Amino acid sequence: MTFLELCVKARQECGIQGTGPTTVTSQTGLLKRIVDWVADADMYIQGLHTDWDFLWDEHTASTVPDSDSMTKPTDHALWDSESFALDRGDSDGIPLSVIPYKEWRAFVGEKTSMRPSSLCILPNNNIAFRYPADDVYVFYGAYWKFSSLMDADADEPPYAERYQRSIIAKTKMWYFADTEAISLYQEAEKEFKEIISQMESHYLIGMDRLAQMSPEQMVVRPI
Repeated sequence: MTFLELCVKARQECGIQGTGPTTVTSQTGLLKRIVDWVADADMYIQGLHTDWDFLWDEHTASTVPDSDSMTKPTDHALWDSESFALDRGDSDGIPLSVIPYKEWRAFVGEKTSMRPSSLCILPNNNIAFRYPADDVYVFYGAYWKFSSLMDADADEPPYAERYQRSIIAKTKMWYFADTEAISLYQEAEKEFKEIISQMESHYLIGMDRLAQMSPEQMVVRPI
Protein backbone atom coordinates (compact mmCIF):
# COMPACT_ATOMS: atom_id res chain seq x y z
CA MET A 1 0.00 0.00 0.00
CA THR A 2 1.06 3.57 -0.55
CA PHE A 3 1.58 6.07 2.24
CA LEU A 4 -1.74 7.72 1.35
CA GLU A 5 -3.62 4.41 1.23
CA LEU A 6 -2.22 3.49 4.64
CA CYS A 7 -3.39 6.82 6.06
CA VAL A 8 -6.92 6.35 4.70
CA LYS A 9 -7.03 2.79 6.04
CA ALA A 10 -5.76 3.89 9.45
CA ARG A 11 -8.41 6.63 9.71
CA GLN A 12 -11.14 4.17 8.84
CA GLU A 13 -9.99 1.54 11.33
CA CYS A 14 -9.59 4.09 14.09
CA GLY A 15 -13.30 4.85 13.61
CA ILE A 16 -12.74 8.49 12.71
CA GLN A 17 -15.74 9.88 10.84
CA GLY A 18 -15.48 11.66 7.51
CA THR A 19 -13.29 11.01 4.49
CA GLY A 20 -9.68 11.37 3.49
CA PRO A 21 -7.00 12.29 3.80
CA THR A 22 -6.76 13.02 0.07
CA THR A 23 -3.04 13.76 0.38
CA VAL A 24 -0.38 13.38 3.07
CA THR A 25 0.76 16.98 2.75
CA SER A 26 -0.71 20.16 4.27
CA GLN A 27 -3.08 18.33 6.59
CA THR A 28 -4.30 19.86 9.85
CA GLY A 29 -5.96 18.67 13.02
CA LEU A 30 -6.77 14.99 13.45
CA LEU A 31 -5.93 14.05 9.86
CA LYS A 32 -2.43 15.48 10.30
CA ARG A 33 -2.02 13.37 13.42
CA ILE A 34 -3.06 10.27 11.46
CA VAL A 35 -0.54 11.08 8.72
CA ASP A 36 2.21 11.64 11.29
CA TRP A 37 1.32 8.49 13.21
CA VAL A 38 1.43 6.35 10.05
CA ALA A 39 4.84 7.75 9.06
CA ASP A 40 6.17 7.34 12.60
CA ALA A 41 4.79 3.79 12.84
CA ASP A 42 6.67 2.79 9.69
CA MET A 43 9.90 4.33 11.01
CA TYR A 44 9.36 2.62 14.37
CA ILE A 45 8.98 -0.77 12.66
CA GLN A 46 12.02 -0.27 10.43
CA GLY A 47 14.02 0.74 13.50
CA LEU A 48 13.19 -2.37 15.51
CA HIS A 49 16.18 -4.15 13.93
CA THR A 50 19.23 -2.79 12.13
CA ASP A 51 19.60 -5.98 10.10
CA TRP A 52 16.18 -6.49 8.56
CA ASP A 53 16.59 -8.28 5.23
CA PHE A 54 14.60 -5.55 3.48
CA LEU A 55 17.26 -3.01 4.50
CA TRP A 56 20.10 -5.11 3.06
CA ASP A 57 21.97 -3.93 -0.03
CA GLU A 58 25.28 -4.36 -1.90
CA HIS A 59 28.01 -1.82 -2.61
CA THR A 60 30.73 -1.95 -5.23
CA ALA A 61 33.38 0.66 -6.01
CA SER A 62 36.81 0.80 -7.60
CA THR A 63 39.94 1.28 -5.53
CA VAL A 64 42.23 4.20 -6.35
CA PRO A 65 45.93 3.37 -6.79
CA ASP A 66 48.08 4.62 -3.89
CA SER A 67 44.99 5.32 -1.80
CA ASP A 68 43.71 3.31 1.15
CA SER A 69 40.32 5.05 1.35
CA MET A 70 36.85 3.82 0.41
CA THR A 71 33.76 5.92 1.15
CA LYS A 72 30.62 4.27 2.52
CA PRO A 73 27.33 4.48 0.56
CA THR A 74 25.18 7.51 1.32
CA ASP A 75 22.38 5.34 2.77
CA HIS A 76 24.74 3.14 4.79
CA ALA A 77 23.85 2.21 8.36
CA LEU A 78 25.75 -1.01 9.13
CA TRP A 79 28.38 -3.06 7.28
CA ASP A 80 28.21 -6.84 6.98
CA SER A 81 31.79 -7.34 8.12
CA GLU A 82 31.94 -10.89 6.71
CA SER A 83 31.08 -9.82 3.17
CA PHE A 84 34.13 -7.78 2.09
CA ALA A 85 35.96 -8.92 -1.04
CA LEU A 86 37.92 -7.74 -4.08
CA ASP A 87 36.98 -8.57 -7.67
CA ARG A 88 33.88 -10.47 -6.69
CA GLY A 89 32.27 -11.93 -9.80
CA ASP A 90 31.00 -15.40 -10.53
CA SER A 91 32.97 -16.54 -7.48
CA ASP A 92 33.31 -14.85 -4.09
CA GLY A 93 36.52 -13.16 -5.25
CA ILE A 94 39.37 -12.41 -2.86
CA PRO A 95 38.06 -12.10 0.72
CA LEU A 96 39.16 -9.16 2.84
CA SER A 97 39.63 -9.58 6.57
CA VAL A 98 38.74 -6.86 9.06
CA ILE A 99 41.36 -5.49 11.45
CA PRO A 100 40.75 -3.32 14.53
CA TYR A 101 40.95 0.44 14.20
CA LYS A 102 43.91 0.68 16.59
CA GLU A 103 45.87 -1.84 14.52
CA TRP A 104 45.18 0.09 11.32
CA ARG A 105 46.12 3.39 12.97
CA ALA A 106 49.46 2.00 14.13
CA PHE A 107 50.49 1.49 10.48
CA VAL A 108 48.80 4.50 8.94
CA GLY A 109 52.16 6.06 8.03
CA GLU A 110 53.25 3.12 5.87
CA LYS A 111 53.15 4.00 2.17
CA THR A 112 53.87 0.62 0.57
CA SER A 113 51.18 -0.08 -1.99
CA MET A 114 49.94 -3.61 -2.60
CA ARG A 115 46.80 -5.54 -3.36
CA PRO A 116 44.49 -5.05 -0.35
CA SER A 117 44.04 -8.10 1.83
CA SER A 118 42.57 -6.50 4.95
CA LEU A 119 40.72 -3.38 5.91
CA CYS A 120 39.49 -1.38 8.84
CA ILE A 121 35.99 -0.02 9.43
CA LEU A 122 36.72 3.50 10.62
CA PRO A 123 34.72 5.17 13.41
CA ASN A 124 32.79 7.10 10.74
CA ASN A 125 32.03 3.78 8.95
CA ASN A 126 34.17 4.57 5.92
CA ILE A 127 36.64 1.88 4.84
CA ALA A 128 40.43 2.10 5.07
CA PHE A 129 42.63 -0.65 3.63
CA ARG A 130 45.61 -1.92 5.63
CA TYR A 131 47.89 -0.75 2.80
CA PRO A 132 47.18 1.59 -0.12
CA ALA A 133 46.03 -0.22 -3.25
CA ASP A 134 48.65 -0.79 -5.95
CA ASP A 135 46.11 -1.01 -8.77
CA VAL A 136 42.43 -0.67 -9.59
CA TYR A 137 40.34 -3.40 -7.97
CA VAL A 138 36.60 -3.74 -7.58
CA PHE A 139 35.69 -3.57 -3.91
CA TYR A 140 32.55 -5.36 -2.71
CA GLY A 141 30.75 -5.01 0.58
CA ALA A 142 27.22 -5.81 1.74
CA TYR A 143 25.47 -3.51 4.17
CA TRP A 144 22.18 -2.55 5.76
CA LYS A 145 20.60 0.79 4.91
CA PHE A 146 19.17 3.49 7.11
CA SER A 147 15.42 3.53 7.59
CA SER A 148 13.67 5.67 4.99
CA LEU A 149 10.85 8.06 5.87
CA MET A 150 7.66 8.11 3.80
CA ASP A 151 6.74 11.71 2.94
CA ALA A 152 4.90 11.59 -0.41
CA ASP A 153 1.52 10.12 -1.33
CA ALA A 154 2.96 7.33 -3.51
CA ASP A 155 5.77 6.30 -1.14
CA GLU A 156 5.61 2.70 0.07
CA PRO A 157 7.15 0.82 3.01
CA PRO A 158 10.16 -1.36 2.07
CA TYR A 159 8.52 -4.59 3.25
CA ALA A 160 5.80 -6.82 1.80
CA GLU A 161 2.20 -5.60 1.84
CA ARG A 162 1.05 -8.47 4.05
CA TYR A 163 3.19 -7.02 6.85
CA GLN A 164 2.04 -3.44 6.37
CA ARG A 165 -0.90 -4.17 8.67
CA SER A 166 1.66 -3.58 11.42
CA ILE A 167 1.64 0.13 10.50
CA ILE A 168 -2.16 0.27 10.84
CA ALA A 169 -2.03 -1.60 14.15
CA LYS A 170 0.67 0.69 15.59
CA THR A 171 -1.25 3.78 14.47
CA LYS A 172 -4.38 2.43 16.16
CA MET A 173 -2.39 1.84 19.34
CA TRP A 174 -1.33 5.48 19.46
CA TYR A 175 -4.81 6.74 18.61
CA PHE A 176 -6.56 4.54 21.17
CA ALA A 177 -3.97 5.43 23.81
CA ASP A 178 -4.69 9.09 23.07
CA THR A 179 -8.45 8.56 23.38
CA GLU A 180 -8.04 6.25 26.41
CA ALA A 181 -9.87 3.38 24.69
CA ILE A 182 -8.01 0.72 26.66
CA SER A 183 -9.68 -2.43 25.29
CA LEU A 184 -9.26 -1.26 21.69
CA TYR A 185 -5.63 -0.37 22.43
CA GLN A 186 -5.03 -3.90 23.73
CA GLU A 187 -6.59 -5.45 20.61
CA ALA A 188 -4.39 -3.31 18.36
CA GLU A 189 -1.31 -4.14 20.44
CA LYS A 190 -2.02 -7.87 20.14
CA GLU A 191 -2.30 -7.59 16.37
CA PHE A 192 0.87 -5.49 16.17
CA LYS A 193 2.93 -8.02 18.14
CA GLU A 194 1.65 -10.93 16.05
CA ILE A 195 2.57 -9.24 12.77
CA ILE A 196 6.00 -8.17 14.03
CA SER A 197 6.67 -11.75 15.09
CA GLN A 198 5.81 -12.90 11.55
CA MET A 199 8.05 -10.21 10.07
CA GLU A 200 10.96 -11.25 12.27
CA SER A 201 10.62 -14.87 11.18
CA HIS A 202 10.61 -13.76 7.54
CA TYR A 203 13.11 -10.90 7.48
CA LEU A 204 15.74 -11.80 10.10
CA ILE A 205 18.54 -14.30 9.39
CA GLY A 206 18.06 -17.51 11.35
CA MET A 207 14.59 -16.63 12.64
CA ASP A 208 12.76 -18.64 9.97
CA ARG A 209 13.89 -21.92 11.55
CA LEU A 210 12.93 -20.71 15.01
CA ALA A 211 9.44 -19.85 13.81
CA GLN A 212 8.95 -23.41 12.55
CA MET A 213 9.80 -24.98 15.91
CA SER A 214 7.12 -26.05 18.34
CA PRO A 215 7.27 -24.75 21.93
CA GLU A 216 8.42 -28.21 23.08
CA GLN A 217 11.51 -27.92 20.84
CA MET A 218 12.54 -24.54 22.24
CA VAL A 219 14.91 -25.38 25.06
CA VAL A 220 16.33 -22.52 27.10
CA ARG A 221 19.73 -23.37 28.54
CA PRO A 222 21.27 -21.40 31.42
CA ILE A 223 24.44 -19.45 30.62
